[in-house]
Parts: sequence; C-alpha cells; structure tokens
Amino acid sequence: MFKQAGFNLRYAYLNLQRGGLWTLFAVFCIAAGVSAVVALRSLGLAIEDALIQTVRETNNGDVLMARGGDNPFSAITGIEGVGVDDENDRQFTFFDESHIADIQAYVDANEGVMATYREASGIQIIPIGETTAGRPQFVSVFLIDPATYLPIGEVTTIDPPGFTLEDLLLPGENVIVLSENLADTYNATVGDIVRVSGSEEDFTVVGIAATSEEANFRDLISSFFGFAYLNVDRAAVINEDPAPNRISVAFPSGADIVPLAEELDDIAPRRTETDNVVEMEEIFATISDVIGRLIVVMGLGALIIGGVGIINTMLVMVRRRTMEIATLKTFGLRGGQVASLFVYEAILLGIIGSIVGIVIGTLLGGFVNQFGEQFLQQELRWRFYPESAIYGFALGLSVTVVFGVLPVLTATKVRPAIVLRPNETHIPVAGILQSIGVLFIVIIAIGVMVGSIFGGEITQRVWGDYLLGLGGTAGALAVIGIFILILWVVVWLVSRLPAFGNVDLKLALRNMTSRRWRTSTTLLALLAGMYALSSITFISQSVRDVIAFNFTNRLGGNVLVFPLTTVFVSPDLAEPFINQRIDGLEGVQSRTRNDVYTLDIEEINGEAIEFETFTFTDGTGEEQTFTDSTVGAIAQRTTNPNLERGELVAGRQLTPEDDGAARIVLNSAAIAEGAVVPEIGDILTVETNGRDRVRYEVEVVGLLAASDGPEADAFVPIGFIEQRPDVSFTTVQVDDANLDNVLIELSSLPTVFVLDISYIDNLIQQLIGQFSAIPTVVGLLALLAAAAIMANTVLLATLERRKQIGVMKAMGLKGRRVLGVLLLENTIIALLGAGIGIGLSALNSSLLSFIGIGNVVPIPPNALPYAIGLVFAAVLIAWVATIASARVITRESVTTVLRYD
Repeated sequence: MFKQAGFNLRYAYLNLQRGGLWTLFAVFCIAAGVSAVVALRSLGLAIEDALIQTVRETNNGDVLMARGGDNPFSAITGIEGVGVDDENDRQFTFFDESHIADIQAYVDANEGVMATYREASGIQIIPIGETTAGRPQFVSVFLIDPATYLPIGEVTTIDPPGFTLEDLLLPGENVIVLSENLADTYNATVGDIVRVSGSEEDFTVVGIAATSEEANFRDLISSFFGFAYLNVDRAAVINEDPAPNRISVAFPSGADIVPLAEELDDIAPRRTETDNVVEMEEIFATISDVIGRLIVVMGLGALIIGGVGIINTMLVMVRRRTMEIATLKTFGLRGGQVASLFVYEAILLGIIGSIVGIVIGTLLGGFVNQFGEQFLQQELRWRFYPESAIYGFALGLSVTVVFGVLPVLTATKVRPAIVLRPNETHIPVAGILQSIGVLFIVIIAIGVMVGSIFGGEITQRVWGDYLLGLGGTAGALAVIGIFILILWVVVWLVSRLPAFGNVDLKLALRNMTSRRWRTSTTLLALLAGMYALSSITFISQSVRDVIAFNFTNRLGGNVLVFPLTTVFVSPDLAEPFINQRIDGLEGVQSRTRNDVYTLDIEEINGEAIEFETFTFTDGTGEEQTFTDSTVGAIAQRTTNPNLERGELVAGRQLTPEDDGAARIVLNSAAIAEGAVVPEIGDILTVETNGRDRVRYEVEVVGLLAASDGPEADAFVPIGFIEQRPDVSFTTVQVDDANLDNVLIELSSLPTVFVLDISYIDNLIQQLIGQFSAIPTVVGLLALLAAAAIMANTVLLATLERRKQIGVMKAMGLKGRRVLGVLLLENTIIALLGAGIGIGLSALNSSLLSFIGIGNVVPIPPNALPYAIGLVFAAVLIAWVATIASARVITRESVTTVLRYD
C-alpha cells in the first residue's frame, strides 16, 4: 500500500514538474481562492481581537449604568430625551443627586472609581468657515467633567498630540473637542469655529480625538456620524440639561465584576440599564464570531471560482495525455489505479496552491484590514493567524480534490486501443450518471464546508446548519449552472457576429466558440466581481437620487425643520416661532408644512368595504386578525404652487381654498387589491388610527396614478383633521447661495431640529460606504480570482491551439500578431463580462429609480465614471492575463511548436 502511494506521489510530482506553465497557473487559480479565504478569515479574527481586547474601553469602564438615552429622532416622535419637559418623564431619564450619592458610596466601599456624564445624541455641530458654513450634522455629544472622565484612564487627543481633555476643555470657555471622523467630514482643524445647535454662541475647536474613543457597536451614532466633547458647564449655553444619564465605574484589577455589577444594578433606580465587561465580552465574542463566519462564506465564492479553474486545467491535462493514459492501461494498470494517479496530482496541486494562497492571503491581510476598519471604525492589528491558515489550507485542499473528481473520471474512460490508433483524436467524456454523482459529491462537500463554518458543537442546531449549507450550496450551484447556460448561448451568439472582413476578428470570434463552456465559466467569474462592485455604487447613488427627488419635488423643500414637541405640546404652538424666523431669512423660496396621519378607510358611500384580511399568532399564542385598510395621509400647507403630488388620472389637486374642507386626493393603489376602487365624488368614511379614534366623511376630488406618490397614499387639506398628527414637519426650499446661513439661523432655535437634504445624501453615502466595506473587498478578491481563472483559461486555450499557432506562424504571421488575436479574443470576453455584470447592476438601478421617481435611470449620472472605470479594469485584467500566459508560447519558434504534438 505504502509502496503504491509512494509511486503515485512521485509520478504526480514528475507530471506537475513537466507541466510547466499549466502547473504554475493551476496553482495560481487555487492560490487566488485560498488567499481570499485566508485574508477574510484573518479580517474576522482581527475584528474579534479588536472587540474583545477593547471591551473595557468600549464599555467606558468595568460597569456602565445608563438611563433614558437621547434619541436623535426623539424630537420628531416625542419620545423621552430631547425636548422632554415633563418632570415625571425626567426622573426616568437622568440620575439625580440621591442616586449618584448611593452609587458613589457603594463604589467607594469597594475601592472603585466612577465618573458621571451626559450623552446627548440630538445635537448638531455646524462648522463656520471664512466665507461659508458647512452643513449641520447631528452627533453624539458628551457633556463631561474633564477631571474625572474616564475612570479607566484619560482620553488623549491626536491633534494636538498627547493632550488630555482636562488640558483642553477649560471651565467657563466655549471650547469643543471633535472626533476624527467628524473633523474629516468637514475638513475641520484645531482653531476652527463651530456652532452647536440650540445656541447662538460660537465654539472653538481645541482638539481632535480618535474615532475609536467612543465609536463601537454600542454607540453607532458615534461610529457613523461622529461625536464631540464639551465641558458640562456649557450645558446651559446649548440649552441642555446638565444632569448625567451615564455613570462609568472601574474597580481594582482582579475584582469579581459580575456580582459587583449585580449589586450596583440593585442600588440603581428603576429603568437603569447596567452593563458589565464580562457580559459585553460574551456579546462581542458572539457578534465577531458571526461576522467572521459570514465573511468566510462570502469568500468561498472566490475559492469556488478557483475550483472551476482546476476543472478546466485537469480536463485539458487528461485530454492531452490520452496516449499516456492508454499506454499505462496496456501495461496493466486498471481504471482505478490510473484515477489514483490523477487524484494524487490534484492533492499536490491543492497542497502547493493552498500554501502559496496562505502566504498571499497573509500579506493581503493589511490591505483587507483597511476595509474592516472602515466598517468597524476601530483600528485593526495585522498579524499572522494560524487559524486562518488552517482554514485556508483545509478549504483549498478540499475544493481542489472535490473539483478534480470529474476530470479523474474522464481519465478512466480512456481505452487502451488508442495506442493502436495514435493519429485519431480521442476526447474522453464522463457518463451522465457519473457526472450526476460528481455533482452530488460537490454539493455535499461544499455544503458540509459551509455548514461547518456556521456550526459549533454537534447539536440539533448544528445539524440544521449543515442542512442549510447543503440547501444553500445546491441552490447556488443551480443558479451558477443557469448563468453558465445563458452565457453559453451569449458566447455562441457573439461568435456568430460578422467580422467585416477583418481576419484577426474572425479568428478571435471562432476561437471563442471552440471552447464555449470554458469561456462561459470565465465570463461568470468576471461578471460576478463586476456586478458586486458596480451594484454598491449604483444602488447608493440611486437611493440618494430618489430621496433628493422625493423630498424636494414631493414634500416641497431641501431643508427639513422638525419642531421639538412632546405629547403635551402641539406642533401648532411651535409653527409661529419657526415661521417668524423663516420670514427674516434671505433665499427662502417656499415653505410647506406637512402633517402626517394614518387613516383607516371604513366605507364608500355608506357601504362597508371588504379588505384583505391577514391572520397571525401573537406572542401569547393567540390568533389575531389584521385588515389591510390603513392609508398614510399628508395634510399640507404650502406656499409653492408648483409642488408635485403625483400624476392625476382623474379629478383635481387640492388648492388653498380646500383648507379645512372634507376632501381627499387618493392614490388609486391605496385601497387594498380586491376592494372597490373609489371614483370622483364618492364619499369615504375614514377613521383616525391613533389613541383617539375619530370618524370623518370625506369627498374624493382627485385620484393619483398608482405608480406615483410613494411618499403618501392620500392628501387631505390642512385643518380638516382635528387630531394631533403622528408626525409634523416643515420643508423649506432655499437657494444654494443662502442655504448655509438659513441652516445656521434655524439651528440656533432651541425649539427646532433642522436637517439639510444634502446632509441626508451624505449620510446615506456614508452609511452605504461603511456597510459595503466588507462586500467591496470581497468583490475585489473575486476579481483577483477572476483574473487567475482568465489567465489560466488563456493558457489552456493556447496550449490546446499550439499546433494552430504553429501553422499560423508557418503561414507568415508574426508572434506579435498571434498575440494580438489572443488579446482581441479576451478583450471581447472582458467587455462581455463587464457589460453583463454592470448591466445587471443597471437593471437593479432602473427598477429602484422607477419605483422611487417614476423614471428609468439605468446608470446614475454620478456613477457613470465609475462604470467606465470598471470596464477599463476588466479589459486591463484580460490583457495582463493574456500577455502573462500566452506570450511565452507565441514567441516560440515554428519548428518547436509544430513538433510539440
């Protein structure tokens, strides 16, 4: 047995050594996939290290006690936090002096240290430049006592370097320290002047702190938008309550944190959330583990792409060595013994490719970590992770062997009689049953890999993970098969295009169709990377365009003004103050008040409507019935006569003369399918969907197109509904020249919360950029694998056509022209791959823009340069792959090439 294994190993090694270029590129195919897995697994482990090792800093101590918590949207909803002026709510939002004294006594008794501070998330920072102001941005603002913040160690700034908050936030001075991500947003530097919402006084930036000081999974506002530090004695200046809502506690090293935290929780007042580092470490370990596993699963795509390259390589190898296989069989080797020789070659390829991939993936770790830092907003440390190397090696070897099964089966089909007919062409093909069997082996092997990535101990849940892995693998391979079949047809159609008398083009098109399946898999690998990268940009830009269009054209402005109201204060009381300030501002073109309601439609002309009914089981196990009869209605008071409310299909739009009247303009798709569609003049009976349900009868005066008006199902006149709206806000249209000043003036009002549409645009761009960081790097690694398989495909095609190349050169074609034909062929493939990948992204963008604005926009104008860049990148990949793999053969002499076969 061992003797046979030794012979197989030596024979496989010698064959790989003789393989030369094809061995090199086969190894590169495997290495590209393994390097992606290793780099991504290392990223997951680096994220885990960052979360676990900084858990104490993330928690701002061993124990963090929080009350209430400000919500940046509390001003809109009336939830406790910003704008809460009811003393009964306030007692659940902040710590009072008696609470602090009790907690301080317990901390002192256990030799701990504590700090109290206020975290407010509804604050806006407005930078003021020399000639223009920036856009407001709501951030987390920490109102602190610099002498005690934090109990686990002082916060030091990166600019000026090494200064503490106590050094910079001097009492009695309007100074502020910004986070690095917030400063980068506005290109702010030390010495700049900013305005803080709720105040008309200026603040000087005296320092910039690292984003990682506060940004983490616990505080996503700081991660996404940034944060700032203010001395707590500035609370009154910005109209904020100085009472603390956070208490951080640090205990001596070696203390048992869990019982201490439980006793603190008993001492704390009701509605206090208490977190300790032990619990947070467990939570972060779970989060990082899930993220790491998802990242590896995404990276498996690149490894599977490399596996396709292995199939192509070994199939060509078997076909080129049919005479050798037949000779071995005439010497007495059976099919199984011949198959074992090729299995050993696959194993050697897997081992060598995996080792090379581990080295490349480890080196790529520093590059990949940059995307992880963008996602996590924390610094990630690069190092070698043995676990990622083991992952990559096991997956690389497994995929190589699994994908090498089909070529091995074709080797067993070679008959010894070929020795007697050496001049005939013999192409061994595996049988249908064998191919189906191989497919099942691939599904099971890869499915188990995916399931093991999600699994842990052998429990029922893990077996569910394995089943999920098998099902997902089968589905993914089915989709891949369908795509390859479609691309096979595309390649066939393209190969039939006219060459217009160009000989080189005709040769390139004919060469494409000679190996359509291989060309199709190459196309699939290329378009997958192109689709991943282009989708991120297209969707991001489309979402931004849709939001800008709907806010500006449908809701009436580019500035949103939300009155800071509570359940006891009506927006009607805030509106005069807002209007008074707007009246004194230049550049205001129009304003629109929007009151949003939810209404239940009950009857049409006195007859009840049969709506679609849904049944569901609630948390108690009882069945509940839900009827889809609710519509969203907007009441608008506007000074803009051209404000769009959708395309009319019947009747008319509302006018100022309708204010207070019982009339409605209804979207024709607002009432559920199957119900009676109202007509102009019908009387609807509607009921407000709130705490106080009131019925109204309203006349239908207009119907809107079903595909229009996505922001509302209906419009009613201002003053018609007497109940308080669910949400009330004002939109203001301001010209660009005066936009900055209007934002500054409105933000200084303590009664409003102001948002600029361009800020929402930047916000979406930032959110998508941060969340898409991981998919982006996966797409880039997929392109690396696509480049590897393209280079391998070109090499295999060149080897198979070596005699053809020799004949072409014997007829007078120079090696440069032969290389040009290959370049032309692969340029066509690159353009096809990029075109289809970007085209699929454009299809998604078209659908999104059609739903959002009613127009089809395949490629957003701002994304067009990016799309063109991706096309050039695809062509560059094709050229580099072609030159790297085919140049050696095209430079060989005619006699050497013709003698090869």
